[in-house]
Amino acid sequence: MGITEPAIFGVLIKNKIALLSTMIAAGVSGAFAGLVSLKQYAIVSPGIAALPTFIHASNGKIDSNFYMSVITLIMSVILSFGLTYFITKKMAGSKDTASKNDLNIYQPVGGKVIALSDVNDEVFSKGLVGDGFAVEPNNRGVYSPVYGTISMVANTKHAIGLKSDSGNEVLIHMGLDTVELNGLPFDVKVKEGDHVKKGDLIADMNIDMIKKEKKDPVVMVILTQPDKQLDNETFGDIKVGDMVGQVVTAN
Repeated sequence: MGITEPAIFGVLIKNKIALLSTMIAAGVSGAFAGLVSLKQYAIVSPGIAALPTFIHASNGKIDSNFYMSVITLIMSVILSFGLTYFITKKMAGSKDTASKNDLNIYQPVGGKVIALSDVNDEVFSKGLVGDGFAVEPNNRGVYSPVYGTISMVANTKHAIGLKSDSGNEVLIHMGLDTVELNGLPFDVKVKEGDHVKKGDLIADMNIDMIKKEKKDPVVMVILTQPDKQLDNETFGDIKVGDMVGQVVTAN
């Protein structure tokens, strides 16, 4: 409508695809205006309200010059919207395909990755729940280890289940015997049905409170499907979001 700052700073600077699409659309539309020798008969702010300034100044009649200005306007709108929509959808489709093919499990919490067999609980260390790994945490934030959907949040908030876009069922179990704490150390940021990306914050875990209650704050990531195993595991101190292992189907 003639005031461009809200569009530039409110949308385009934040959305690089829209910015690029608008620049391309402006270039193409401007080139068209030049090819048809479009004339503007008054200097005013740009926008829809400026359309009357393309009407011939001498006789006041609506001629081809005005129609070309309308075509230029429509062309810029359709091109900028169409390019933004097409590129965004194409990129989203590429990400969806990538997440469906992503069999990696990523580090969910800062700390030292250890083998599940080293966990001080036979239910987990002997693989009775499933294969996986554990982390001795040094940070409160717990992040999604996969691209997927939240399938379960325990009433006591100590466990969160996910189903990855690639079809793998993953359980994040925060601490040993922390079910007895009735959810007090945990602030879960997601709910059942939410779709999350790798690295999205899903919970805050008060490690100090857990230790004060004489509980082990170890975080376990378990593949709950009996035919799934974790391969090519990386142990030791690695960063949140780094790959820990890859899901394979057991023979």
